[in-house]
Amino acid sequence: MASNKSGVFTLGDVGERQETGSWDTASDVWLIGSPVIVRESSFGYIAGGDTGSGPFRTIVERIDYSNDTPVTSVRGPLAGGRYLPTGNSSTTHAYFAGGEFPSPTQYSSIQRIEYANDTATATPKGTLSIKRSKLSGTGTIDYAYYGGGYTGSAFISTVDRIDYANDGAVAVVKGPLNGGVFYPTATGNQSHGYFHLGNVSGANSSKVDRLDYSSDSTACVTKGSLSLARYATMAATNGNLYGYWAGGTANPPVVSTVDRLDYSSDTTNSTTKGPLSVIKARVGGLGNSNYAWIAGGSGPTTSVVDRIDFANDTAAATVRGPLSLARYATAAASAASNALSEGLQGIASNTGVNRVPVGTDYGYATGGNVANPYVTYSIVDRVDFSNDTPTATAKGPLTAGRYKHTAVSSLNYAYMVAGNPGPFTAIDRLDYSNDTAVVAKGTASEVKVDLAAAGTTDYGYIAGGLPVSIVQRIDYASDDTATVVRGPLSAARRYLGGMGTQNYGYWAGGQPAPGLMSTVDRTDYSNDTATAVAKGPLPAILQSMGSTGNGDFGYWTGGYNAVPGSNTYYSTIQRIDYSSDTTSPTPKGTLSIGRQTKSTGNTSYGWSLAGNSSNSSPGMLTTVDRIDFSSDTSTAAVKGSLTQARQSTLGTVSSRENNLPTQNIYSTTVSSSEEVSGTKVITRGTNRGYWGGGYLPAARSTVDRIDFDNDTATASPKGYLSRSSYYMTGLSNKNYGYNCGGLTPYTSVVDRIDYSNDTATALARGPLTGTNGAAAGLHNNDYGYHAGGNNPSNTSTVDRLDYANDTSTLSPKGNLDTGRGKMAGTSNNNYGWLAGGKEPPISSSERIDFSNDTATALARGNLSISKMGQGAAGNKDFGYHGGGDHNGAHRSWVDRIDYATDTSTATPRGPLSNTRRYLSATGTTSHGYFAGGEYPGSDPLTIVDRIDYSNDTPTASPRGPLLVARAWMASATSSTANALQDKFTISTPFAFGENPTVSYPYGYYIAGYDGGSFSTIDRVDFNNDTAIASVKGPLNTATYNSGAVSSTSHGYIAAGGSPDTTTIERIDFSNDAIQTSVRGPLAGAVRRGAKGVGNLNYGYFGGGEPGTRSDVDRVNYANDTTTASPRGPLASARYRSGSASNLYYGYYIGGGAAISKIDRVDFSNDTATAVEKGPLSTGRRYSPGAGNSDYAWCAGGQTPSAQISVVDRIDYANDTAIASPRGPLSEGRGTGGAAGNPNFGYWGGGYGTSSPFARSTVDRIDYSNDTAIASTKGPLSLARYNLAATSSKSNALPQTFSQGTVGSYGAGYVSLGSPGNYTIVDRIDFANDTATSSRRGDLASARQQAAASSSSSHAYFGGGGTTPVSIVDRVDYSNDTSLASIRGPLSVARELLTATSTTNFGYFMCGYNPSAVQNTVDRIDYGNDTVAALDRCNMNQKYAVQSVGNQSYAYTAGGLNNLGSETSDLRRLDYSNDTTNGVAKGSLSDEVKEAAGTGNADFGYIGGGPNSKTWIHRIDYSNDTATAPVRSNLLTKRRNLAATGNHSYGYFIAGAAPSDTSSIERLDYSNDTLFSTQRGPLTTARSYLSATSARSSALPIIGSTVSEFTNIVTRQYYPSSQRGYWTGGHPGTTSLIQRIDFMNDTVVAARKGNMADGRYNGDACSSTDYGYFHGGSPGKTDVYRLDYSNDTADAPQRTYLSAVGYGRAAVSNKDFGYFTGGTPTPAYLTTVDRIDFANDSTTASPKGPLSNATGQAAATGNANFGWIGGGNIWPGPLSFVNRIDYGNDTATASPRGNLSYSSAYFAAAGNANYGYFTGGYTPSNVSKVDRIDYSNDTATATPKGPLSAVKNRHAGTGNINFGYFGGGYGTSGVSTVDRIDFANDTATASARGPLLTDESYNLACGAGEHALPQFGG
Repeated sequence: MASNKSGVFTLGDVGERQETGSWDTASDVWLIGSPVIVRESSFGYIAGGDTGSGPFRTIVERIDYSNDTPVTSVRGPLAGGRYLPTGNSSTTHAYFAGGEFPSPTQYSSIQRIEYANDTATATPKGTLSIKRSKLSGTGTIDYAYYGGGYTGSAFISTVDRIDYANDGAVAVVKGPLNGGVFYPTATGNQSHGYFHLGNVSGANSSKVDRLDYSSDSTACVTKGSLSLARYATMAATNGNLYGYWAGGTANPPVVSTVDRLDYSSDTTNSTTKGPLSVIKARVGGLGNSNYAWIAGGSGPTTSVVDRIDFANDTAAATVRGPLSLARYATAAASAASNALSEGLQGIASNTGVNRVPVGTDYGYATGGNVANPYVTYSIVDRVDFSNDTPTATAKGPLTAGRYKHTAVSSLNYAYMVAGNPGPFTAIDRLDYSNDTAVVAKGTASEVKVDLAAAGTTDYGYIAGGLPVSIVQRIDYASDDTATVVRGPLSAARRYLGGMGTQNYGYWAGGQPAPGLMSTVDRTDYSNDTATAVAKGPLPAILQSMGSTGNGDFGYWTGGYNAVPGSNTYYSTIQRIDYSSDTTSPTPKGTLSIGRQTKSTGNTSYGWSLAGNSSNSSPGMLTTVDRIDFSSDTSTAAVKGSLTQARQSTLGTVSSRENNLPTQNIYSTTVSSSEEVSGTKVITRGTNRGYWGGGYLPAARSTVDRIDFDNDTATASPKGYLSRSSYYMTGLSNKNYGYNCGGLTPYTSVVDRIDYSNDTATALARGPLTGTNGAAAGLHNNDYGYHAGGNNPSNTSTVDRLDYANDTSTLSPKGNLDTGRGKMAGTSNNNYGWLAGGKEPPISSSERIDFSNDTATALARGNLSISKMGQGAAGNKDFGYHGGGDHNGAHRSWVDRIDYATDTSTATPRGPLSNTRRYLSATGTTSHGYFAGGEYPGSDPLTIVDRIDYSNDTPTASPRGPLLVARAWMASATSSTANALQDKFTISTPFAFGENPTVSYPYGYYIAGYDGGSFSTIDRVDFNNDTAIASVKGPLNTATYNSGAVSSTSHGYIAAGGSPDTTTIERIDFSNDAIQTSVRGPLAGAVRRGAKGVGNLNYGYFGGGEPGTRSDVDRVNYANDTTTASPRGPLASARYRSGSASNLYYGYYIGGGAAISKIDRVDFSNDTATAVEKGPLSTGRRYSPGAGNSDYAWCAGGQTPSAQISVVDRIDYANDTAIASPRGPLSEGRGTGGAAGNPNFGYWGGGYGTSSPFARSTVDRIDYSNDTAIASTKGPLSLARYNLAATSSKSNALPQTFSQGTVGSYGAGYVSLGSPGNYTIVDRIDFANDTATSSRRGDLASARQQAAASSSSSHAYFGGGGTTPVSIVDRVDYSNDTSLASIRGPLSVARELLTATSTTNFGYFMCGYNPSAVQNTVDRIDYGNDTVAALDRCNMNQKYAVQSVGNQSYAYTAGGLNNLGSETSDLRRLDYSNDTTNGVAKGSLSDEVKEAAGTGNADFGYIGGGPNSKTWIHRIDYSNDTATAPVRSNLLTKRRNLAATGNHSYGYFIAGAAPSDTSSIERLDYSNDTLFSTQRGPLTTARSYLSATSARSSALPIIGSTVSEFTNIVTRQYYPSSQRGYWTGGHPGTTSLIQRIDFMNDTVVAARKGNMADGRYNGDACSSTDYGYFHGGSPGKTDVYRLDYSNDTADAPQRTYLSAVGYGRAAVSNKDFGYFTGGTPTPAYLTTVDRIDFANDSTTASPKGPLSNATGQAAATGNANFGWIGGGNIWPGPLSFVNRIDYGNDTATASPRGNLSYSSAYFAAAGNANYGYFTGGYTPSNVSKVDRIDYSNDTATATPKGPLSAVKNRHAGTGNINFGYFGGGYGTSGVSTVDRIDFANDTATASARGPLLTDESYNLACGAGEHALPQFGG
């Protein structure tokens, strides 16, 4: 499992981490940068200081942010008193550094407080680089930075950095600040630290220095200033937005001023906020995302705690607290400071955060009794936490009355356990989703009364009872079994109270009989077999208390003192602080009445339910008291009542108790009728193997355990089996190992080992159906299979063990084909394979289909030799049979069965380290362990051999050994054996429903004029619109009177003047500080003043001058470098107009000589002339517009005589009406720019009514109150007019994107057909498929007899006739009422063709053209669908043919051949090798033509056909050489129909039956022997039609992009992984860095930053965030680092290699980079230097070395290994390959197979499976490509390729799909970039790019190379 806990993860990671409880991020499963749900720290800490009267203090006080009005609580203390230290924080610890004591003695020491144990004395850690006080600190998640200060003799500028991961070290010097300073104060976000300098060289300062964390060795940069020069201020931050500085000394007065600095515009001076409630200075500041706390201070000395509300920061701070001790000169720290939570969250993206509720907000009171008269109840009362004043609602009831029981909860169920009368053994379960139903489940193994409960999401824990110390555990996943004994408590007791967190259970009070206990016991759930640890104790010693709590605190409520003479009922509430649980709980408020009670609660409140205040009937209560956790010193509030009074003997429960999660960010339900499910490999479990029983010299019962993570150690002894035996069979699931049958004598016993309690004796389960031994064990997640065996003869019986009901006798299943014993078996989740066995031995194998396990096992291929007594282990793809007896000879031979080709003979691998038989084996997903056994003349063995599945040809490596020798087939089990797979349901808020787009909450005000043209771009922050606009950009060219429009990610500016132009420039909103890029151009002659409108996909520029223009040009955002296409025109020529738009129409408003006309452009029909609408209320020109989805507002402008302030509103729903006056603006003006968001419009700049006429004002119109005068905001950075404006929030651009909508994912699309030729597109809603299909848009070309395929977002209808065409129409599912767009075309015109789909490509096959029957297979690239389809290969010549497929293969079935004869054959196309012609497979059971095909991932269905047949044939993809049988029938005969479907159903649509029909029939794949059912119909009857769906061909249910390994969901790339960077080179030793975007790799590389100097002949490697360049020549050791997130910045020097050299080869994984070999001249090196990416400023550490000296080599690798190939040139090139094992990188690299040719000066790249070595010098230049198969790397590399041309001295990088090789030297320097398609690597590489310059000896890297993580899902 990956260890990192930030960024984004695959779905397998998410599932795995949810299971293991280590998943603490959302779902880097799905899309880019899915944010993490981070619980901000709840506390701040104030440490040290001075009261003014001495001595300096060690006190540490804690402010509880959620309850900040009480006096702070004392924690700590520090290890020594400190005056003027400073504080910093990681997410887990506070760090207090420097200070003085006694004055003027300065300290460099750093003390650390652990938040989880904050009452302990602070621990000394590392030191600062210099002793000092009066310093300040800020930091990131990983580092603390301490700046400035006073040494006792000097003010210093030093900045020290502490690495939290190595906090015992001396701080590293960074920075510095700009001058020696003392009393600085610092805060910051996760990118930068900001230091207010305080006092500089004796003078007060207002300056703020900024430290860039990504380049922290660089001197700080001075940014904006505070409003007042002063020192000793207090600082805090509210995340990534603002920093606050408060108070301070302005020399002499102390002030209360609060200044706020905007991080997004940090060169602008701060703004005054606040003030504080009192003047103060010289203390630390604290903050979280909502508030800042300023505690204590001097001027005078105070204990006041001031709180600043960031949401209302102009108000005076409110008084909270106070401190327990007035003081100043303190330090402050909090894990909520400095945007630490934002740092943990990663990059917020287009997914946002969706938190899905789980559990219910109810509490339940169950059962109970009353006395006098004595009555027992089965009542269940439900209390609604959100409305708790009414009487509770009756639910349930229980299965029987019970009392003195307890209750515990999972997220879905409540469990009532034990109690009286009886006492009860049965456990009742209440289902929260149907809480009137209660059912009996498992039993309590220890039947007690007066017990307590707590629990987690997976388990419930039941503790104590009359009177025992036992703790029992309920496994919610197996809740019909008996509880398991865990624990125990530290002492026996009853009447105790229990609650806890998700990590610990707390048990308090109670009665040990006699007497009472004050002890608080804590159970650690991660080690729940250990005795509970005593905590607390309680201050009030009671029994029968209620228990409740949240994630931070637990509360015991009420109680009773039954000690004779007391008999008192208490109202006491006692609170335990979980973070300090060794401290006694503290008394808090009280209940409304003293009582014995039971309690439950949620995260905010606790409820005490009923109970008794005396032992008489009048003392039985119905009342409910509510405790407010945020105000827990108050008396509980009386709320509603229960339906029935009863004693405290009831059980209370809620799915909100014990800090159970209230929100689930991993799953929700899919918004469609389909369940989304898939499989993943379990890599969790115990990661241990168990060997039990065996023989030496008698049968054994002992069990040995091998820890696979430490497998060279001797196995450890564990519990015993219930009997001694050998010839046993092992079965396993993730929780238990089962040891079945065996000999001494033959037995049917099944023993179960509990992996979580493996020291206990195994429990008897089962038994088998009969006595048996020497069988084979097979298993998946749900069942184990005990197959064959001896009794004493060979048997063929198969018994199945149901893990969920393992106490029952195993059930008999289908027999083996052959009776056999002493064989071995392996399995995956679907099948089990067993092989060999019998005496004499046989070699045959058999396969059991777990989904059809009543059938007789199917014979498969043979082992390579006959054998018995072997061991076997495997993973999901292969089974390994090792050792055994071959006709009396003992063998070390290992055979591998390939599950995908299991009819073939097994392949010899291995061997084991020695010969033996009667061994046993198990393993993990990556390794098999073969242990024990015997060989001739020896006693049984302890040997353990390990086979590496990824490298299975070497001899197995000895591990272990076992503790004791075992032979004669001991049982072997492991929870990780045989690649056990787990079914899970995926449905996610990130993939389905409405998801927020990437947010750019800005308006951009562009260019303009005021005596000259500007290139300035101003950005107005809509969320902070009173601030001065920040300067971005600029444009490439100064201009004015241009137009602008936006997509959701980019802004487009066109048609500016001075001079007039056709140029289009683009702003990248994600990187808007750089110069705009040139796109376009416009189509017509040069012009200015063309205004912009647009929708999600296109921008339009219309009108303008010189002259008066009516032409409209359209920019395609997806292809914006091409010339814009002419559309329109406008209804009348115009210039100087305004504009606005929504998603459907664009409006051109006024203009010319001040006209009132409005023209409307219809985006769905944009070649038509615009339609006149409106008019305006008054004529005008230069009146810019903005709007939302309903209205447009055009504001200001000019009439012929004046600037006006009029605002007109256009109603899009009634746009023929006169616009209605609104507003006005704050003054008359025109020629400004307008942008906005859905709620407000912003009009900026313009030409005013008085001199100076240019304006910088920004007016804001509130759309919800648009008759009011616009409010003034801004201003812009400079005054100007004739400017343009745009925003991604304007013009109704969508702020969410829809996934899972009917149009995109839950529908089939049907079009074309006969009679005549149709263009109609019908949509079938799969979730409502009995309704008539709905009419959508039209295709662009009418025809019939076409074919259709689908991507995840579009349908493609290709070819057709009746005169064959090659046209391809594309339907956009997100806008399916629009006219389809023309794409393609196909490579040849044809009709009667067929088509299938993958995620990325559509395949159009076969067909008819009058010139020939076609066999061509055309491939449409969905990512580049405007180019002609590529002719990939051939199928057989067919037309009227049918096709089906999944995401691996396409099949054509039947059809007419070139002779016109009907056929039945099947032909298969392999998508992974689609340049190879289709291959013949099985056949249909009859000849078929004019039918239609659909299917899912496993089967294809061909329905209908000639003679109007009703047959539906089924093709089994896993057995495609067989004849496909007729599986079902249609209801009606039909031919020339269409078919499509989803994962669950197939739809057969219309066709001739015999006349044309509109009927639709649905086939249920899960029950496919039944006739289809009637659905639909279509809107019209037709035949020869075509159909497709985004769920056909087993397409994954996705939002976009590349399919996930489960074939169910998709993931998106990290942007940095889809870019390659080239730098350096020769001649000229350039320092330029250039970037190729892999998603758009045919354009010229983009210029990015620079290295600090030029270099060449080095190499580069990459982490996921940075690129590392080593320059080589001239002789260098330094390494430069490029920040991918800021790649326009120069790459600074970051670290050094250990020695000078050049010609090195570099490779990396996500954690480390390796620079290998090279030469310092003249010798070659074996050196391997490793850079630790997590500590990359440290000099590289020597590793390795290589096994041979090399230079000028090339390197690539995957996550585990790096391969270094070839190199050297004198005396000659090499073909040698070294492999570095990253897990053991101090070892000498191991020689692997050679390259096929010797070469140097070449380049390499690769993916997770293969490495490609390209070009080079041999000693002539070559274009060769060699591929190393990582799984078989001892073999010689395989020639692939070649490159497009010869080259050497080039550089390579890539991603998981492609390798890119750029630059180099052929016959001269080249700029070409060659791309190798890894999926088609025999083809010649295609030329991409090029680079900007012709360079050789260059360097390249990218975050997608070497199998680095590529995806956000």
